[in-house]
Amino acid sequence: AVGARCAEAEKAMAQVHKQKQAKERHVEALSQAQDAGDLLLELCVALGELGPELSEAAMEVSECSLALAARFSSVPASILLTDVALSCTFEASRIRHAAAQLLEVRRDTEPSLQTLKMNLGISKVIGKIDAETFKLSLGLVAKAAGRILASVRQVAAAVADAQNRGRQCATHAR
Repeated sequence: AVGARCAEAEKAMAQVHKQKQAKERHVEALSQAQDAGDLLLELCVALGELGPELSEAAMEVSECSLALAARFSSVPASILLTDVALSCTFEASRIRHAAAQLLEVRRDTEPSLQTLKMNLGISKVIGKIDAETFKLSLGLVAKAAGRILASVRQVAAAVADAQNRGRQCATHAR
């Protein structure tokens, strides 16, 4: 699920960069950039809210692995499983932190995207937008989208690392 959301964020970012190349129909390009920005804000909320749940799941894997390691009679296997389980707790913490950062980035970038929405509304009423406002508006959304995408990637990396630690726990538990 996180990987799919990350792919959506990548597509939205590509859409923003594509709109920066527009030579005409700036109002339409700005509208498409606004749609991409709105999608990124939605992804922030979805992944930000999913973060604590994923973190808890990783912690459960870790706790079960530690409980199993305590029952092992074989010392090397017990130590290996304990080590991986403790690494899993670290990854769970990374997920929670990255998700919280993502929500913070959303709060920071939302005003820029609201400015874009306001410029777009004015442009739709007028029927056109001057080149400088267009360039400035797309620059704002591109910067906001870049920050969001970087934060989404951090969440995705933390989740992927937690998955790997979970697999390692399962391997050492056998």
